[in-house]
This record gives sequence, structure tokens and C-alpha cells, in this order.
Amino acid sequence: MTNLQNILRQHGPLLSGDILRIMEEAEPDANPAALRKRLNRLASGMHRVFGFFTDNQAFYYLEEQKYTEVFFESLREAINKAAKRIDAILSALEFQKGYLDKDHVAAYSFSPIEKLKGHKLIGAYLEQLEQFTIIRQEDGRYLLSDKFSMTTGANFNLYKAEETARSLVLRQFMNWARTIGLISYNTGTFYSNFGKFQWCFTSPAYVNGLREYRDNQVMPFFVLADVLIGGQLQERHVRFFIEKVKILNAQKGMSRFMPFLIVDAVESAAFALLKENGIIVAFVDQLFGREYAELLRALVNTITNAGAILKNNPDDYLQLLSKIDRLVDGKTNNLRGDLFELSVGYYHGRSGNIDLGRRINPNGERKEIDVFANYPGEIYAAECKGYKAKLSLAAVDEWLAKVAVIRKWLDTVEPYREKPFTAELWSTGGFADDALDKLKKVSKSVKKYRVAYYDARQIIQKFKDIGAGRIVESLNQYFFSEPL
Repeated sequence: MTNLQNILRQHGPLLSGDILRIMEEAEPDANPAALRKRLNRLASGMHRVFGFFTDNQAFYYLEEQKYTEVFFESLREAINKAAKRIDAILSALEFQKGYLDKDHVAAYSFSPIEKLKGHKLIGAYLEQLEQFTIIRQEDGRYLLSDKFSMTTGANFNLYKAEETARSLVLRQFMNWARTIGLISYNTGTFYSNFGKFQWCFTSPAYVNGLREYRDNQVMPFFVLADVLIGGQLQERHVRFFIEKVKILNAQKGMSRFMPFLIVDAVESAAFALLKENGIIVAFVDQLFGREYAELLRALVNTITNAGAILKNNPDDYLQLLSKIDRLVDGKTNNLRGDLFELSVGYYHGRSGNIDLGRRINPNGERKEIDVFANYPGEIYAAECKGYKAKLSLAAVDEWLAKVAVIRKWLDTVEPYREKPFTAELWSTGGFADDALDKLKKVSKSVKKYRVAYYDARQIIQKFKDIGAGRIVESLNQYFFSEPL
């Protein structure tokens, strides 16, 4: 009689279906029902995971195998084989350099965000993934465990750069769709619900020939789009989109829709699969032009390598701003807000060594520093708020709490411990009255470090002082109705 523990020791953790096949091969005369009963009786030191897998399968492992390398390798293989909804989430995390915004993750799965018969909500899968430390939450994002990734592991700077590029592409897609009259002007939404699933972009449309009439009323069709840029797509990367479309098609009474997948590179097999399923594959360079695609690559490179570029080749950033002004439609260009911290990095990079998006974790208090500048005789940590609205008191309080953590971290790092420290808050929208009162009070009362804060006019003056007229022009154009 085969011993279940010996099977797991020999083959590693396995799905129940694979275990049964091994048992049947070892005992060809045994009753299959009896073998299943034996499998359901867990011996000491054995565990199983339910809920991930098709055909009510379970994943079996030994206590000594839990969270080991073989455990994660076997679980990843089992998910790829028999848990396609989980696999879609993991493939998206891998493609997007190990990270996904918590508010965006549902768009890259084919699990619903509202109750739908026969489908688990995406939250149930995310909870299971967290339970087994496959993913964890970090600063409003999900992070994939390096032990579980099939690629080279997480890369936050590259993720952040590509996330900015994705945001730009979505806004440009919306502008393209309304410019050609495909959608109405103010109807597009990002990361919203259609058919109980999340999409990167949705909008109703009323183009003749695609709209329909019900009970003498005009019913729109819908433009749906997801965006996957930053690498060559394989079949496993696009499967989520195909499945979402299939589920929509199967729902009774569903409005008509037009599905776009916006990409920059696709393997031939994945492209063929998308076309077979009636999906419009929108290549960035074909939709917006080759020069626009080159701009995206320059944007990603600048954000990813911001510290080195702003220190050694700062003119590259100024050239990028010029390209953005020329190629990105002003009506949808929120990019200058996204890039405001690069401008602050440009300022500090003239006198110090800089690090953008520096991540610290003193005593488990994980924080991110927008611009960390190490001058020969001083340390600066700059928080960059590139918004048009005034900064609230709550936002100032949150920043001051972060500053306390940064100060605690600096005291633990030998090169920084003895240097004077300045915490800066740059806000292009200025400050609400109560927020400004709080900043004035704190800047006078704090003795161990300096607190500095800058509104629009002060920011413009700081860039004028270093002769950065191109940045002044860009800030005036985007943030301020009249030049400052």
C-alpha cells in the first residue's frame, strides 16, 4: 500500500489529482473510491490547501515543506496548471515588475468585483494569496514574493516608471477616442466597473450602427480597454482579458461592447489568440505614432534611472519635458504632476547625490522618500505634492508622521547620523490655512532638524535661482493659470 507521506517526500507537494495518479500506478487493482478515501484521511504532519484549484482539487504538503523553496515552486506549478484565476493575478504581478496598485489589481484578473453567479469575488483570492505569503500589502500596493516569482523578482523603480507610462497611455487613449467621436467627451472613467468586472478604461458610446434600441430608447454600447505595456506579452499575460470578454458575452442582457487591449509588443501566438476572440489589439506606436512610443521609452528610462540622470545628465530631463509638451495633448496631460518629484530631484541634483523613491523600513515602519538628497554637509528629504489643490491639514499631519520615521532611520545610518537634516514639503497648490498654521508652528518648535515648506511662488523662485527656466515654464503652464 502506497504511503502518502512517502509520495510527498519523493515528489514534493502535489495536487490531489497527481497524487491519485501515482497511487493508481502503484496499485492498479485498487478501487479508485478507496484511494480517494485514503487521500482524504490526513496523516500526522500532512496539510492541504482548498479553494484555489479546479475540480475540487487540494494541494498537499508536509509540515517540513511549508514555505520552503520546493513548496513555492510546487504551488506555483499547481496554480499554473489548475487555478487559472490565481494564475492571472500572479502573471500580472510578474509582468508589472512584482507590484500592482491595490485599486487596480482587479482590472488584471477575470474575477468579478461584484457578486456574479458561479464566480468568486477577487477579494477571496487575494486573501488566500496573502495567507500563504505569496503576496503582501505595502504602501497601497500588492507585492509578489520573490520566492514565488517566475521572473527576476520585484523592481520598484521600473514598476513606478511603467505605472506612470500606463497612466499617460490611458489618458491619451481617452482623448483619441473622444477626438474621433467614438465616445462622448466627458464619459470616460478609469479603473471602473462594467459587467461586474474592473477595466482600466470604460465609456459609453453612441455611434450609429453600434448602439441599439430597447423599448424605444437609445442604448449605448461600451468602449472597454486594458493596458499592458513594458514588455512582450505571452499567452499567459493576455488570458485574463480574453476570459473577461468571454464571461461578458455569456451574460444575458449584456450591453454591446468594444474591447481594446493596448500593448507595445505581443508574441505571435498571443496576438493570434486575441484576434481569434474578437479583441482589438491596439499597438501604442500605431495608435499614437512612433515618436509617442519613443517618448514613453524615454519617460520610463528617466523615472527608472532618475538619480543618475538628474545628477549626471540633467539636460535629458529638460528635453523630456519639451517632448511631453509637444506630443501629449494638454487636455489630458496630468503628467507634469506625476513628474513633479523629478523636478525637485533636478533642483537637489545640482548640489548633492540624490535618490528618488528611497524606501526605508525602520522597525517595520515602511516609508518612501520622494527625493532623498545627500549633500556634503547636510541631508534633505523632500516630499513632493504636484497638485493644483491646496494641501490639507490631514496631509500635513501625515507628512509630519513620516518625517518622524525618517529621522529615526537617519539616526541608525552611520554616514547620515551626524549631518544636519532638513525635511522639505513642496506643494504646487499651496496649503490650506490650518495646514499652514501647523507648519509655521512646527517649524519654530522643532529643534533637532529643520522643517521647510514651499508654495507655488516659492517653488518658482527656487528654480529661477538656479537658472532652470525650462522647469519654470513647465510649472507655469500646467499648475498656474497665470505665470508666476
